[in-house]
Amino acid sequence: MSIRKRISLMFLVVFVINFVGFFFFSLGVLPYGVNARVSVMKKELNKTVDRIISELQISDDFYESVNEDYIGDNILIYIEDLDSNIVYTYPDSSAYSLINDESSLYITVSEKFLSTNSNGQQVYFIKSATLMNENFSFSDIPSFMSLYLGQIIAYEIVVFTIAMIIVIISIRRIIIFPLENLAKSIRGYNKNAFTEENTEKDELKSLTKDFDTLTEAINEEHRKQTRIIASMSHDIKTPLTSIMGYAEQLKKDDLPKERHERYVKTIYEKSLAIKRLIENLDDYITYNDKADSTEKTIVSVKQLVSAVDSYYRDDLERVNCNFVIEDNTSDAMIIINKSDMLRVFGNVISNSTKHQLEGQPLELLIEVSQSNYEVSFRISDNGEGVPPDQYRKIFEPLYTTDESRSKSVSGLGLSICKDIIDAHSGRIYAQKSKFETGLTICFTLPRANRK
Repeated sequence: MSIRKRISLMFLVVFVINFVGFFFFSLGVLPYGVNARVSVMKKELNKTVDRIISELQISDDFYESVNEDYIGDNILIYIEDLDSNIVYTYPDSSAYSLINDESSLYITVSEKFLSTNSNGQQVYFIKSATLMNENFSFSDIPSFMSLYLGQIIAYEIVVFTIAMIIVIISIRRIIIFPLENLAKSIRGYNKNAFTEENTEKDELKSLTKDFDTLTEAINEEHRKQTRIIASMSHDIKTPLTSIMGYAEQLKKDDLPKERHERYVKTIYEKSLAIKRLIENLDDYITYNDKADSTEKTIVSVKQLVSAVDSYYRDDLERVNCNFVIEDNTSDAMIIINKSDMLRVFGNVISNSTKHQLEGQPLELLIEVSQSNYEVSFRISDNGEGVPPDQYRKIFEPLYTTDESRSKSVSGLGLSICKDIIDAHSGRIYAQKSKFETGLTICFTLPRANRK
């Protein structure tokens, strides 16, 4: 989950906790305050009713007997006899209808009482009411207001404290910890001390993972460059040592002419080996620099196969190589840089000739096939071959199976092939040769005219 979503969810949770908590808190506190106020108001009404009853115990005219100065402005009163005749209302005749209006919120008090008058004793019913929404205001009940606000403030302080703890913990987990891990990875870069991989997904954790991936790639590139330098040093040192030894021998005045010519020829051959080694390295570096900008065009597979045949058949047949191309494609088209692709074939064929078994004619078979999405090339030989556990390694720069390097193998040819095929969005890999011995190099290229 992204940081934005996590923070939004965190604040939503805090809001819900506060809202729900306040709701239940109010249900517990507010009714207590309301009941307390209702109780006080009922007591006041009872006092008023008791006073009025005491004034009407002996009376022929209720309006003259009731001292209305003691009745509050917000109180309604009506009195009726047993026949439901209204005999008294306060403050006016609308009191009866107002008190019995179910849409209004009233606090009511009612009683029966006896009144003695000229007709004897009569039973009356008195009902008094005060309007809740007129009397129940915070300004009228400062004691309840203080209690209620005090508890609300205390509740909000508790909720705010809990919310801040949640926010702080969440921010530390979502932002601070990933930043600390990233800083730890940066500080530990030179020591190869990286953070453990985190499976959770958000921006900062992804950034930390990307940094670790980047540093690992940089380290791998550094290790590869170190291997290249070490291998180049070894491959140059061996022929260079021979050149220096033969050159030292050429200084002798009594050196026979035949030996002199042989030493000069050897020096020349060793020099050529060093030259080829440097050219291969230069090709590797140059291609990696320009690989992304290599110009590509649409070419038919048959045109490419024909170019390979014309480029290499004569040279291979001169060294007694049985060179066969089996093209099983029809109308397949590919988008390639033709010169780079010919270099792929040239490097693979060159490797095959270098690893030809002594005393045995070289067999070289190129098979081309197509599918709906790609074109496959298979170049097989009957040479020395490569152990299966080294199929992947032979595409690494300067990797060679010739541990003694007696043949001055540079190990850059297949690495350049891999870079070229990768730049063409293809795949390259090695397999066991279809001959009894040897190796098969396979690579695929996407079709331009997919079906």
